[in-house]
Amino acid sequence: MKHIVLFRHSCAACSKVARIVHDISIADLEARALDDPQVSELLSTADLQTPDRPSLLIIDNGELQVISGWAMRRRLAGIVGWRRSGTIVRLLAAEWRARLARLAESHAPSRRGVISGALGGLVGW
Repeated sequence: MKHIVLFRHSCAACSKVARIVHDISIADLEARALDDPQVSELLSTADLQTPDRPSLLIIDNGELQVISGWAMRRRLAGIVGWRRSGTIVRLLAAEWRARLARLAESHAPSRRGVISGALGGLVGW
């Protein structure tokens, strides 16, 4: 089974998540930009739409699945392993920063976004 973290290449915080994934060097876990040609080809072959937020592409015996949100976080925690809890916390904090960056780009932060950002900042701190 192969797992690919999908992220927006233009987002600095998202790129940091990709670097963390690369640095932990876990077999069958990698990070690729959403606009990567190989990712686009995989998604179009499986009739899946390109996600609009960070996601996890799971390739299992030719079957493709894209998950995001809490399902993605749980799966990544299982892949990384609970013994590397510091890495999990860094990944979560980096993801929250990516969400804040995306909200800042829209210039219209929602109440949910502000609360999520504050909680993410606390976790990162």
